[in-house]
Amino acid sequence: MKGNIGEYIAARILGIELEKSGSNAGFDGKFKHAPLTSQTVNIKYLKDDRNIDLNKKNKDYYLVMTSPERKLPVSGVTLLPICIKEVFLFKAEELSTALKSENPNKKLGMVTSIPHGLWNKAQLYPIQTCNLLILTNMQREMFALFDPARVADIL
Repeated sequence: MKGNIGEYIAARILGIELEKSGSNAGFDGKFKHAPLTSQTVNIKYLKDDRNIDLNKKNKDYYLVMTSPERKLPVSGVTLLPICIKEVFLFKAEELSTALKSENPNKKLGMVTSIPHGLWNKAQLYPIQTCNLLILTNMQREMFALFDPARVADIL
């Protein structure tokens, strides 16, 4: 398996079959279980700044896990610790439509700003407002293992 740690964590917790290549165009894997069986997903693990790189080739879903930034004493260096603050699931087509209806001239692509209302509707964890995929108690507990407050001692 190639890819980043965020993709691996998401795959293990949510039952996603990652693509063999870490550089697959458009998506990182496919959901293995209902209700999203065989739907493609582009997994993002990023700082909590409410921006996403939207890929025009992605057809189904964006799964976004956010992490608080950690500034290092070395000038200009920022890390994303292996923490998961929040998890969001966006249906790609609905997200594009909502962004275009908000601003028809908006360019979708690298560093696309997503309004807070759309984030609120897409949240899976820690508060579930999105009903596209209902998390089990076990999945919630697994995400909780990466809570920034729990891992702060090792950072």
